[in-house]
Amino acid sequence: LSLPLPTGMPTIELIMPRRNPAIDSAPIQAVKMAWKADYHIVVDLNQLATPCAAGAMTVLPRAAIPNAAQCALIFQGRPDAFLDGREAVRPDLLDINVGELMNWINLSPANSTSIMYVTFINQSALGSGGPRDFPGVRLYNARILTQPWTIATDRPLYVWKNYNDIGWQPSAIMGDAVTFLSNEWLDANHVLPASWPAQPNATAMWVYAAIAAGHSSTPCDWFNAGCPGGSYGGGLENFPRFLENWGGAAGRQMHYRGSLVSMFDAQYARLQLWNWRNYYNPPNRDWQFDTRFRNPAQLPPGTPTAGNVTQISFRPVY
Repeated sequence: LSLPLPTGMPTIELIMPRRNPAIDSAPIQAVKMAWKADYHIVVDLNQLATPCAAGAMTVLPRAAIPNAAQCALIFQGRPDAFLDGREAVRPDLLDINVGELMNWINLSPANSTSIMYVTFINQSALGSGGPRDFPGVRLYNARILTQPWTIATDRPLYVWKNYNDIGWQPSAIMGDAVTFLSNEWLDANHVLPASWPAQPNATAMWVYAAIAAGHSSTPCDWFNAGCPGGSYGGGLENFPRFLENWGGAAGRQMHYRGSLVSMFDAQYARLQLWNWRNYYNPPNRDWQFDTRFRNPAQLPPGTPTAGNVTQISFRPVY
């Protein structure tokens, strides 16, 4: 389906930061996640290690924001968090403890947020991954969502451990690229290229969410002679990405229920390093469309909508 976007608006703009209203016209603002967000966060990478310090995060006007103690429970900064073997960088992450976020939301109606948007400014003084070192967002402790919730960012996004698998809520995850980190993932086990085959996952992983993100493109049929570079983007099975040893054909299960939407070429997590033998072993993929999304009342907050017209009758006019 083609989304009903304003004329000339590329799909990547759905997750890009806000721009001057002279550029982001009213029709663009109506569909862009950064403008739809009721909780819009701008993180200063120079203060990523202490995101709750004064000036480290800017939250655009809203009814309420966490106090210092609450903020420290929800947000943590992780410069050079681990080695992303696919991208050969050590991402600088804003970790979001979703369970603590939901606890804060439940304290007061004024805290409610259905769409959160995160972007970054400046360049981390602490990052050591070189010019391609990028910031990103990581979600964890997210088994229970107490309300429908959508998270969007213009940067790569990581989902750590089970997501939304207890007491399901409509949810969407939108970003430059989305990577699944298992229940057994430990940052300390992924710091050197030689450390990629950590112990296979002891437990299965479940994710219930719609995912809209960038992909690694396959410029041509890489089996054919003459394909420039011979690069293969990994296909649908590697649209949500992996970084661990899941055990291969006899390995652990990755259970996914949702809807996968590939919108554009990833702009940050963009290396053509799909060759999995270098950094991961795939899981057994148990992936299915979540049929609850057929009910418009159960779509995630901010879902772009598309429609069609079906002719059921006609009358000739002479």
